[in-house]
Amino acid sequence: MRVKFFILIVFAAANLARGQYGPIQPHPGMPFSADHILTQVQILPDGRRITLPDQISKHYRNSLGLTRLDMYVTPVSGAKSAQPVIMNITIFDPINGARYLLNPNKKSALKFPLPKRSEVPNPLDVLAAVAGILMGPVEQASAPGTAPISGHGVDESEGPPSQNESLGTKTIEGVTAVGRRTTMTYTADKTNNNRGFVTISEAWESPELGMMMVLTKHSDSRSGELTTRLTNIRRTEPDPSLFVVPADYTMEERPVPTAPSSGQRGAPAR
Repeated sequence: MRVKFFILIVFAAANLARGQYGPIQPHPGMPFSADHILTQVQILPDGRRITLPDQISKHYRNSLGLTRLDMYVTPVSGAKSAQPVIMNITIFDPINGARYLLNPNKKSALKFPLPKRSEVPNPLDVLAAVAGILMGPVEQASAPGTAPISGHGVDESEGPPSQNESLGTKTIEGVTAVGRRTTMTYTADKTNNNRGFVTISEAWESPELGMMMVLTKHSDSRSGELTTRLTNIRRTEPDPSLFVVPADYTMEERPVPTAPSSGQRGAPAR
């Protein structure tokens, strides 16, 4: 349970430190573009399996570390040949500290402040601070599949049994990727389910792309499978115009949302 809790802290630290840049981290000197495909298979109560339409997005990063994410939606149609339609575009500019949300249909853009790359704390520093507050002294951060982490106040016997394993390295879509797998077994007496279930999570990330996830697989014996993968990976400089708001778009600036003061909490919205 302690290891599981520590992993949650790792993810929280990563989100605090770098999550504001979206799924593509702003690593300079590592340009690429790729298609991102999410596939979901649902298991119905009667045991039938249904494959949902793929969710498609396009990822871009230039040599300066600017990134762009194009989100597409596949229209619900009886025709299997229905083509995905672009829904929105997000441009992350860590150099000038701006994030742009573009609506291609309305030719409009919203501009939000974004921490500059130099202002983003190191995830390991955030991790150490959070771990120190929540868990007490941490002797060593263990990677999945290595020795447990030293901590305090959490009973390892509380969580479901889990197995962490390294999958080594392999080439995926032309890049080297490092893989890991976590299997968790839930017994019936520890859940509100009348049957136990097993979840298996597999992740492959590439150091050649700045530890970008190139393949993930998650299966749950109750509900189905979820797979994400990068395809058509091109490690060349994308078109510079992709990281610029088109001149014919209307622009509106939005401030960073602020938390309400203690005196305002609970006040009714106007």
